[in-house]
Amino acid sequence: MDAHPSSLGEESKEQSSIISDFQVLTVPRKTAVNERRIVSTGKVLPVVEEMLGSFGRIEILHNTDEESLIASMPGALALIARGTTQISSRVIASGSELRVIGRTGAGYDSIDIEAATTKGIPVVYAPRAGSRAVAEGTLAMMLALAKKLKELDHKTCTGEWRARDGFAQGDLEGAVLGIVGMGRIGREVAHFAKTFHMRVLCHDP
Repeated sequence: MDAHPSSLGEESKEQSSIISDFQVLTVPRKTAVNERRIVSTGKVLPVVEEMLGSFGRIEILHNTDEESLIASMPGALALIARGTTQISSRVIASGSELRVIGRTGAGYDSIDIEAATTKGIPVVYAPRAGSRAVAEGTLAMMLALAKKLKELDHKTCTGEWRARDGFAQGDLEGAVLGIVGMGRIGREVAHFAKTFHMRVLCHDP
């Protein structure tokens, strides 16, 4: 994960350095590992449990409204914010032992950065998470539109095997693709489009 510049430094820190930063967080010796809590607002992958298991037990919340979050904060060492769960100033204030807030996604607008900064709690996030997957999904949709996959799938499922002759299918090669915003995802999409020999026009506001 990368750190929000107002709380940990430059946005461009590599994941390995962030993991290193996380490992040096001090934990009171009197607290046994199995008693430490890492609260997550959604399910996490096994690799997350492997990486963070030595810091404490990961607790998955089923209710992520503000009051439920506040009730879960006492004794929590870290908070993993998944999806669109809002981490308000009240939630942050209730975490007296909270050392770090991690957002498993590209943005951090769901977290009250000012409240976290005031309490000296670093907020880390993963700006590269999902970029390739979203770009691949975009290309898949483009191919589906060009090749009329939805329509042909329906015809095939209803036994109309020769329906393909009535559909004009297109090619991506030579087509013009307009991309508004050349961020991480936009650049990935442009890269894939070039592979298909498309003409790419972009605008980065």
